[in-house]
Amino acid sequence: MARKRQVDPIYPFEQEIRALSISARYFYILSWCQMDDANGVMPYDAFNLKNQIFPEELIDIQPIITELLNKRRLFEFESDGKKWLWCPTLLKHQNITNC
Repeated sequence: MARKRQVDPIYPFEQEIRALSISARYFYILSWCQMDDANGVMPYDAFNLKNQIFPEELIDIQPIITELLNKRRLFEFESDGKKWLWCPTLLKHQNITNC
């Protein structure tokens, strides 16, 4: 289930973010909406992520995910036979409260 997130206006100007391609920046920020509040993980399901983040675009998101993995913005891991993506900085950028 997608979640509401807020982006700090200064965030796009951070050097590490400016080093990403435009499509990687867009994917990265919108991927936060797909991540679990407790630990910043989401299923590594390229088909589903493409449809959630780029629903109308004819785009291959695997190179985007690879860029984010190489730039260490996302990390891939496997648990119980399922692949996941983890964003270690999600809680740095988001003030998550359970109301």
